[in-house]
Amino acid sequence: MISTLIATALVAQSQPLELYRSFEKGKTYNYSVRTHLQSESREVGQNTFIPSDVDINYDFNYKIVDVKSSGMAKVLYQRPAISQIDGETADRGPLTTKIPLDWRMELELSPVNAVTGIKDLTKEKKINSHWLQPKVTHRSFSSMSMGERQDIVSQFVGELQRLVLFIGGLDSSLDFAPRLPLGEVEVGEKWRQTMSYQPMEIKGSGGQFEVQRLDMDLVFNGMKEKNGVQYASITGLLNLDTDAAKYINQAMRMTANQSGLAKLPMKLETKIEFELDAKTFATKRATSSSKGNWSIFISGFNDPVQEERITGRASIVLNSIK
Repeated sequence: MISTLIATALVAQSQPLELYRSFEKGKTYNYSVRTHLQSESREVGQNTFIPSDVDINYDFNYKIVDVKSSGMAKVLYQRPAISQIDGETADRGPLTTKIPLDWRMELELSPVNAVTGIKDLTKEKKINSHWLQPKVTHRSFSSMSMGERQDIVSQFVGELQRLVLFIGGLDSSLDFAPRLPLGEVEVGEKWRQTMSYQPMEIKGSGGQFEVQRLDMDLVFNGMKEKNGVQYASITGLLNLDTDAAKYINQAMRMTANQSGLAKLPMKLETKIEFELDAKTFATKRATSSSKGNWSIFISGFNDPVQEERITGRASIVLNSIK
C-alpha cells in the first residue's frame, strides 16, 4: 500500500504542468516586502572596513479589476510609501525615514505573471529607479574629485545594491516575481527572467562592452508541501561578474591609462526561493539571499582606492486576499 502511494506521488511529480496564473475579478492581494542590506566599505589609507546597515520596507496591493477571456487581467496596483531604517552609528541610534511614493498604476498582467502594460496614475513622481546611462566626460578619472568619481560609479553600484534588495521598479522588484514559463514544464526545467541591465562584454566581440540584460535563471522544483499545504516551488539564481571600467572607458573614448580608471570589478550572487499557490500560482512568499562586492582601481595603484562588500536579504509575503 505504502509503495503504491509513493509510486503514485512520483508519477504525479513527473507529469508536465502549466504554471499559468488564474485571476478572479474583484480580489485584492495584499503583500509586504522586507529587505536588509549590510555593507562594509573602506577607502585608500584605511586598514579596516566600516560597517553599515539599512532596511528598506514597504507594503503594496493590487486589485483584479477585470479578467479577459484570454486570461489577461487588468490590475490596479498601489504602493503608498517605503520605509528606510538606517542602522545605528557611534553618534546615534537607528534612524527611520518614511518616504511617500503614492504609486498608483493600472497594469495589464498576463497568465505568466508578466506586466505587459502600464498606465501610470501617480500624480507626482517622487523616485525614479530606472537605469541611468553614465555621464560621459573626457576628463581623467584620476584627476576627478572623490565626489565626481562617486557620481559616475554610483550609477552602477546603485543598481547593484537595488538588485541585492530587489527594490526598484516593477521590472526589478519581487512584486510580480517570478515570471512564469510559457507552456508546460517538468521538474528541473529552466527558463529566464530579465531583472536588470548591466555593462557586460559582448560575446565574440574581442573585448567590447555594452549595457546588456542581466537575467535570473529559474528552475521548477515540483510541488512541495509545508504544514499540510501544497505549493509550487521555484528557485531563482542571479549572477553578475563584470568589470564596468571597460564600459566607462569606452564611453569616455579613453584607454585605462588615459582615464586613470583601471578596473571597476562588480560581483553579485543571489538565490531566491519562491512558493506559489498550488491552484492559482500566485506568489505566496519568497526569500532571497545575496552576496556581492565592488572596488575601484586607478592607474598606478595595486590596491583599490575604494571598495565595498555587501550582503543582503529580501522577502515578500502574501498577507491576505480579500
